[in-house]
Amino acid sequence: MKTKPFSELRKRMTPEQRAHSETRAKLILLHLALLELQQSLRVVQDDLEKDLGAE
Repeated sequence: MKTKPFSELRKRMTPEQRAHSETRAKLILLHLALLELQQSLRVVQDDLEKDLGAE
């Protein structure tokens, strides 16, 4: 199967699909940044929840 450039695929997306795709990409990047921060501080999710009072 021949591959297509991503720019060509984006042209075929509706504006709503492009907005959804951009939002998901931003969320993924934020999640990765949070994971890197947690790693660098050696903090785990359970510690964060305990410190924030979330249960």
